[in-house]
Amino acid sequence: MVTKKIIQKTEPDEVDSKKSIITVLAIIAGVVIILIAAYVIFKDIQSNPKNLNNNVHVVYNNYAFNKQSDNLWYVLLSIRKQPYNIPFYYNPYQAEAVRITNESMRSLATFINTNPYGLVYITVEPNESAKIVVSAVEVARIFGQKYNILNMDVRAAVTSAPKKSVGTNETAQYPIITCDNADNETLVLWITIGEENSITSQGNCIILKAITANESVMVADAMTYRILQITS
Repeated sequence: MVTKKIIQKTEPDEVDSKKSIITVLAIIAGVVIILIAAYVIFKDIQSNPKNLNNNVHVVYNNYAFNKQSDNLWYVLLSIRKQPYNIPFYYNPYQAEAVRITNESMRSLATFINTNPYGLVYITVEPNESAKIVVSAVEVARIFGQKYNILNMDVRAAVTSAPKKSVGTNETAQYPIITCDNADNETLVLWITIGEENSITSQGNCIILKAITANESVMVADAMTYRILQITS
């Protein structure tokens, strides 16, 4: 007795249907991979804008920063119902490198709330570099009346008497102010060079420390972002 093998033939329509399903699944898988890759790239760009050489626009906590031809970052803020386009040397992502202690921000907030129009000295070492002066200006514009933010009585100072030139009778142009002069009615902001980029405090003396004079501007911008509550 001969057993016949029964060979089932697949209908052409069935074959085409299976091929179509496989093609569709492959397309869906490809689209998903592309979307995931695009999302990862987008998040990397958004969270690391400083890594992009030609980047001129970043968004930080819903605040849009635009880099203009002067190489400054501008953000449009509404302060007391008035618009201000405020420039910064560093965007908030770049300023994240600055270590800011909670104690320093609490001391600052307490002083501002207790003395809304109080006296603020911004003090630096005498004969300091131009970049340190720029840092002082960055801080002064926020504490002072330039943008109608804090409107405090801001004054410039030095930490010690400058060296006199030979054969002259020079006197200090600015008052000598250190952390020892800080009290309940006087806030001292000391901009200095140290081993790290940080903002710390000793009572009502806030210490803005930078590794280099150039980076002192970044520290000043970091403090401004915290005061404006752009960063936290």
